[in-house]
Amino acid sequence: MNQFKTLLVGVFVISLLTACDTLLIATRTSGGSSGTRTGGSSTTGGGGSSTSGGSSSTGSGSSSNSNVASVLNGKASYYHDKFHGRRTASGQTYNKYALTAAHKTLPFNTKIEVRNLKNNRKVLVVINDRLPRTSTRSIDLSRAAAERIGMVRDGVVRVEMKVLRR
Repeated sequence: MNQFKTLLVGVFVISLLTACDTLLIATRTSGGSSGTRTGGSSTTGGGGSSTSGGSSSTGSGSSSNSNVASVLNGKASYYHDKFHGRRTASGQTYNKYALTAAHKTLPFNTKIEVRNLKNNRKVLVVINDRLPRTSTRSIDLSRAAAERIGMVRDGVVRVEMKVLRR
């Protein structure tokens, strides 16, 4: 029984360290955070009344940033709180406090810099889940990532996504 408790504590500590590492990376990238707000609505899978979406490639990133593999534009939504604690397509547990996202095709563990085109706020997220291929959204952000770029009140916003080289 003691070995089981030790194992559970170890797994919990590793999960926390992984989430903290992602948070530190995003803090350095996005600079600043938004206050806590309520409102907005979204579900993973992008069910809603969006009329256009998808992602379109606009070529490679600017020549000043050689770390960018490609730049995509599209619509972003965020996960509803009811998904907190559920499994993602990558096998990880969704944590609304981690800076993660779902995308239709990008490989798991791909790092994406997401910029809200409405206010130019940015956040660095890691892909760990899948959107349905029929979704009109390009990316689904965790609650923490949505708060960082100030999109919680809007629910769905247009974004620029810079896919970073591995």
